[in-house]
Amino acid sequence: MKTTFWRLTKKDYYGVAIELQKHLPQLKSTYCEEIAFRLKGCNIEFYYTEKAPIELWIRLTMPFAFIVIVFLWLWLPFNFLITGYWRYKSIPLTNWLTKLKLI
Repeated sequence: MKTTFWRLTKKDYYGVAIELQKHLPQLKSTYCEEIAFRLKGCNIEFYYTEKAPIELWIRLTMPFAFIVIVFLWLWLPFNFLITGYWRYKSIPLTNWLTKLKLI
């Protein structure tokens, strides 16, 4: 089962060049095409995150999430004794806490 934690999208070099021109005053006199060409030569990939609203039913589970976090934190030593790891391997739990922006 493949899960996605972040909504990442690859950004093209021309879009990055426009953003760089907006934020760096030294690049105001340089053409966007030249900046994009130089970025392509660096072999760097650029990504941006998409902002997505949190659904109402996810937000309503926030009080329950704090109880679950405290419970899991208290039982972490027992989990270590049983499995030998100081972490929980629960992808649905991680996805839920990520949607709540708690981790």
